[in-house]
Amino acid sequence: MYLSEIPTLLKVTTESNTVPLLLGSTGIGKSQVVKQFAIANGYDFIDLRVGQQETGDLIGLPRIREVEEGVFKTVWAEPEWWPKFNTEKGILFLDEINRPPDASVIQALFQVMLAEKEIDKTGKVVKENGKTVKVRKMHTRILPSGWRIIAAANPDTQDYQVQTLDKAFLARFIQIIVTRDLKSSVKWMRENLHEPEIANFVQESGQTALGKDDNITVQADLNGRAYEMLDDLMFSMEENEFNSIGLECIKGCIGEDVGQLFFQHMKDNLLKPINGEKLLNTRTFDKLWESEIKRLLDNKNNEKRTELLDITLSQILHVADQKELTNHQLDNLFKFLEKIPADMSLNFCTEVLKGKSQFAYLKKLRSHDKEFNEDSLLTMLTQSLGFSYEEIGELETKLKEEIAKLEKESK
Repeated sequence: MYLSEIPTLLKVTTESNTVPLLLGSTGIGKSQVVKQFAIANGYDFIDLRVGQQETGDLIGLPRIREVEEGVFKTVWAEPEWWPKFNTEKGILFLDEINRPPDASVIQALFQVMLAEKEIDKTGKVVKENGKTVKVRKMHTRILPSGWRIIAAANPDTQDYQVQTLDKAFLARFIQIIVTRDLKSSVKWMRENLHEPEIANFVQESGQTALGKDDNITVQADLNGRAYEMLDDLMFSMEENEFNSIGLECIKGCIGEDVGQLFFQHMKDNLLKPINGEKLLNTRTFDKLWESEIKRLLDNKNNEKRTELLDITLSQILHVADQKELTNHQLDNLFKFLEKIPADMSLNFCTEVLKGKSQFAYLKKLRSHDKEFNEDSLLTMLTQSLGFSYEEIGELETKLKEEIAKLEKESK
């Protein structure tokens, strides 16, 4: 992932309360982009260099407290850096996370890296807006709810004196490989360096002037935790974010090969219109609802959802123009129209009736409108055409009389 895309990544991970691990060569700007993101988005910022920490620095040093007369208890003093609960939101940046003085520091970080489901007093999982609420703890302390964690590290190669992180610890992160970005590098040089010709040279020379990236691979493990982390990400990701950084995020959760397969699966099955003819003719509407229609209607991008629904409705309109819909097709159509926004349903029905015998077709539609009342789609439709339903029957009778009269006179 290019450095210029990291702010989009951090937006998604802060919203989903997941932890990205930025893996990249030294000096490419990992730490700086995190700090800039925090400042730009109003987060308090704690920069904790793991390479300088001991276990006591993280969980606090023990001390004895007399809780009542003659009764003593071991407690842990709060570390000086620990976030204060009166701060609305913040970012705890764990830089150099694979450079701890000893393995016990990593053990101290294990717990806080994994968000736990919050349980209420009745034993039920707490949810807000349909999403499970999760909390992070470090030993005896709870991280304030508005705080998020971001980590960074150099790759585990022979060029760096780092500690190999085991599979269980890595499974707590979305592993993101950060690569050298010519555009971002030139922009940074123009904003921070005194000599403008340095930026000009790099821009003219291209990637050669930035050097090669280290050979890094994602070491993800396929398990329930990985898919739960992926689910949290997908819940918070908008469509434009999915298109720009989705592949790298998915691979960071479930690995390169399976991640590529899942990304293609999402593109093939989520962001496409429902086939109109298939919708009309299906004998298993409920199954189609679960597999395609509901997923489309749940899309958070209203503009995209409307665009895809318009395509489906246009396909249905084409079928209706070619041949009058059967009772089975009308059944499916009404089920679909009841699910989509009412204004789209109304506009569609008006289009269907253009060029047709309105009265006869409305009467047929009436038989499929199971709840014909003031809120009925058919009621809105007839009123939009300038009729009440009672007038339809009268006008249809008069029309039939006129046709019969003309036929009699022609003989």
